[in-house]
Amino acid sequence: MRTGSPEGGPGAVGGLVALWLGGVSLRVTMMALPPLLPVIRRSLHMGPAELAALANMPVLLLATAAVTGSAVTAALGARRAVLGGLALVAAAGALRGVPGTVEGLFAASFAMGVGIAVVQTALPALSADWFPSRLGLATAVYGNGMLVAEAAAAGATLPFVLPLLGTWQMSLAAWSLPVVLALVALAATGRSRGRRVTGRSLPDWREWRAWALGLSQGSGSVAYFAANALLPAYLVTQHRQALVAPALALLNAAQLPASLLFTVASRWMLRPAVLASFTAACLAATAGIVWAPSWGVLVAATVLGFSTAIVLLSSLTFAPILGGPAKAAQLSGGMFTIAYTLSFVLPVLGGALWQATGVPASAFAPPALGVAAGLVAAVVGFGKPDTAVAASG
Repeated sequence: MRTGSPEGGPGAVGGLVALWLGGVSLRVTMMALPPLLPVIRRSLHMGPAELAALANMPVLLLATAAVTGSAVTAALGARRAVLGGLALVAAAGALRGVPGTVEGLFAASFAMGVGIAVVQTALPALSADWFPSRLGLATAVYGNGMLVAEAAAAGATLPFVLPLLGTWQMSLAAWSLPVVLALVALAATGRSRGRRVTGRSLPDWREWRAWALGLSQGSGSVAYFAANALLPAYLVTQHRQALVAPALALLNAAQLPASLLFTVASRWMLRPAVLASFTAACLAATAGIVWAPSWGVLVAATVLGFSTAIVLLSSLTFAPILGGPAKAAQLSGGMFTIAYTLSFVLPVLGGALWQATGVPASAFAPPALGVAAGLVAAVVGFGKPDTAVAASG
């Protein structure tokens, strides 16, 4: 086995481990919060509006702070930007419950969200710098870390972490430990080649590829976040309460085998036609959740989870492929801003449409339009790379 990467960066194994832990850090502190919201509400006497704002703040920050992440990556370089972002995530994530006030919780959560946005924008550039000829593998590795973190934090917080540690404050702090581990691993891993981003540091909104990639990634993110937010209440209105738990479990669990498939077959899967096929599957699965019989809802939830993971990983990989190390952060920053803005706005519009019309199924109409826009983007394609960076498994 090679001990060094062919690109002159860190050792292959060490670099991939650091990237995987970086991917874990993108989601682990964020997804530990939702299971604890009922406990936090009782402890801090929070109202529904405050809870909704706290729960949706990370997605909104991923959109609004992506531009900041692009600028930080340009100024510091990808590796230093990831190190700084991880330090902020670890510290702010652990300190969320220390003040014991609603204002302190919001302030720490805001700082944590900014750190996550910086790391998420810098990781594609770091992957392109470390593994320019193996971007499919590198992206699949940190994408798998993201998906594992979502499942672990959401699934283990209430049954295991909270009973073990006793308080929601300690439970939130505990999930900063994997972020600290990522920080140590990255600091100990071989340095990059010292390349910094040149040219524009902020997204170029005249760049059509940023919009195409944003719509593409947004289609998967919108479908995923909308399903998690709207599916439980919708099934209750259809007198299918028994489907809520298994549907959500299948939706989230199906992302893990998708990430494994992408890891071993990224060279084949990194094609606009394949991306378009899985985006179309997201659209069909969204319709299936609304119109299918009970067994079909479970199938649709599984297909949706699997397909949204492929769409996410493909979009994350296309950005550094198209921009190369020099423009990966700039292109990724634009992509994340567009994608997560759609992920925040369209499910909210869906809920508002449901409330205005009284028709539960109408809630899925705005997210479906977002997925359809992503399908158009995937069909049109993203053009040619700026550099000779190749995607290879």
